Amino acid sequence: MKVISGNNELHCAAYHEAGHAVAFYLLAHPINSIFVDDYGNGLVKGNVEVPTSKKNLSRKELEKLMNQYGLRCLSGYAAECKYRKINFLKVELISNENQNNDFSRLKNEMLKANEILQDDFFNDFWFYLIKDDVKKIMSRKKVKLVVEELALELIQNERKLISGERAIEILSKHLICGELS
Repeated sequence: MKVISGNNELHCAAYHEAGHAVAFYLLAHPINSIFVDDYGNGLVKGNVEVPTSKKNLSRKELEKLMNQYGLRCLSGYAAECKYRKINFLKVELISNENQNNDFSRLKNEMLKANEILQDDFFNDFWFYLIKDDVKKIMSRKKVKLVVEELALELIQNERKLISGERAIEILSKHLICGELS
């Protein structure tokens, strides 16, 4: 493993976005690009809708889409936790309605999905199960390798940008596209 030194916010963002990219790839969701900046902001750009934006879904379809959404949202934090040496399973679902982050988006989708189902299915226990799944995925040796490779490329790239084609080239060396879809 290479030792990375320098801008901590940039590095955390690079690992975070690399984690999201892994989830996108394993779920066979499109990746158009991955971007980070020196201030700790980043984005995996792809054409993926939030689960509750789809109409007339069965309960089973909504649960599947929510599980995928949860994996996409939390995979970034799992990769970032590895970088920061924090136990991911101790991360709580804390959201602030004034923030626009992965936790807030996931919490909002959980609330909307529960409204649609007229049920409290997407609760703290569901969150714990998704978190456990994400931890298992992100702990795999090949996943760790690809997260590090993507993060390093983002950090070393002058534009802090990886094209979708380049991201898929890196991901496909170690992982199987759609493995979790």
